[in-house]
Amino acid sequence: MTAAANHSVPTGAGFDILLLLHVAAVVVGLLAVAASGVMALRLQGAKGGDLPPSVAAYFAPGTNWPGRAVHAVPVLGLLLVWASHGAYDFGQSWVQWGLGLWVVAAGLCEGLLFPSERRVQGALADAGEGLAAAGRTVTWSAAAVVAVLVAASAVMVVKP
Repeated sequence: MTAAANHSVPTGAGFDILLLLHVAAVVVGLLAVAASGVMALRLQGAKGGDLPPSVAAYFAPGTNWPGRAVHAVPVLGLLLVWASHGAYDFGQSWVQWGLGLWVVAAGLCEGLLFPSERRVQGALADAGEGLAAAGRTVTWSAAAVVAVLVAASAVMVVKP
């Protein structure tokens, strides 16, 4: 018998709702980060200041709230461990890997991606000063965050 066969599966409406919210936070955060990368690529491809209106609208001043959904992921994950009533615990390697990968993703978001988005917003307001460098940083940091979040999601689904 495999270890998975000996593993109890949490049930109940409360657990299911938390799981749904956890997955929704991952999907929203992942899509928002990917959108930032795509818009930054479009920004870099703009010729001679001919910026597509959708890019200008995307990088309008303000906080990328959907991108901040990545911060709800571990909170909901910790609640899931608690709500599993012992089926999952913090000693399991897949829980530790998931949390560790999230720390990397959050660090990339807060250290590179979100500040670079703010620099793009400022550069657009200041007639493009520093726009190219900030756009490249958004592109690469968004790609890195997407890769880490996809890896973390795979760990959570496979539970190695």
